[in-house]
Amino acid sequence: MVNKLKGNFNKMDEENFSTFATYCGLALDHARLYEKIRKSEQKNKVALEILSYHNTSNNEELERTREDIGKFKAPDVLEQSFSPYYLSDDHKLLTTIKVFEQISGIPNLDNDDLYRFTLSVRKNYRRVPYHNWTHGFSVAHSLYVFIHDCDRFTKLEKLAFFVSGLCHDLDHRGTTNQFLIHSSAPLAAIYTTSPLEHHHYNQTVHILQVSYFLLNKNLALFFPNKAKLENLLTSATFDWNNSEHKLLLEAISMTAADLNSTARPWMEAREQVKELFEEFYAQGDIEKELGRKPIPLMDREKVHEQPASQVDFLTNISIPTNLKLWTDKVEKEKKLREKLDLMATLKEESGGHITFRNHAKPVTRGRIERTRSLLH
Repeated sequence: MVNKLKGNFNKMDEENFSTFATYCGLALDHARLYEKIRKSEQKNKVALEILSYHNTSNNEELERTREDIGKFKAPDVLEQSFSPYYLSDDHKLLTTIKVFEQISGIPNLDNDDLYRFTLSVRKNYRRVPYHNWTHGFSVAHSLYVFIHDCDRFTKLEKLAFFVSGLCHDLDHRGTTNQFLIHSSAPLAAIYTTSPLEHHHYNQTVHILQVSYFLLNKNLALFFPNKAKLENLLTSATFDWNNSEHKLLLEAISMTAADLNSTARPWMEAREQVKELFEEFYAQGDIEKELGRKPIPLMDREKVHEQPASQVDFLTNISIPTNLKLWTDKVEKEKKLREKLDLMATLKEESGGHITFRNHAKPVTRGRIERTRSLLH
């Protein structure tokens, strides 16, 4: 085509050459694109290696755990007065291992594997005010109390329950799903629904197969599940041998355990609510900076509305859920009703509100940037 032997180049020759040049350009562009993709994949592999190194336990931590577990006297986690909030992080870790040893349904489970797993779970919880290692331990403890003496569940199912509770908020950023979606966060781009729950699951999936429990802690799924369970109980048709009925109960149990801090003594529950609102307000600060109006629950300038929101939450979600599942209903209901009465009193009093540590702090760029970093 370039060295035409006879005659001059005509219009058809020009068109053919133009088409050929276009394909050559596409080939070069694809080659450059392929090289970019290849480099990007290698960068991702390096990033994953770095994350894996920093997010898993090291030999020093493992050795220290081996030494500590031998001389550790575990508290009675089934005692009515036991509170997970008064244990140090290390004691929570050792107590978790002791509970694992009691309920393990895996034959020939290697102790070092168990220690490494528990250490890695703790390390993968971020240092956010509420959805942290303490919260994961608390939810796992609540599930263990619920299922420990129930012969309707196998050892493996009990193990899945406990692991699900322990891992249910892994790598939580202290923000809600809706905030991630509206902020175009990377997690929201990966998952079309419930990005946080899917992320928590994927943080655990390489060693466990407990997706049903992890994904069913989402309150968006709670209400239809609750209605189904109520219908089964009202009609007396709940069947332990029906796998769907059993999975439904397990899903509700995860939600109940996730919310069980509301059933604890007033001072403990109050501290947990404080920490939760610290996360809410930090998210609201970022939303304001982005030009969006946060919902009242996330707005530190509307702290006076907290009692009303807590009354609604206790009345419609926490009390019905806990009373359907826990055998010590009288004691649970007493604690919940006490908190409900206190919140209702605050709601009715003029100007009454709970004082939270951060609600009066100025919204500084430093605080906003620290919270923003949790999105990534």
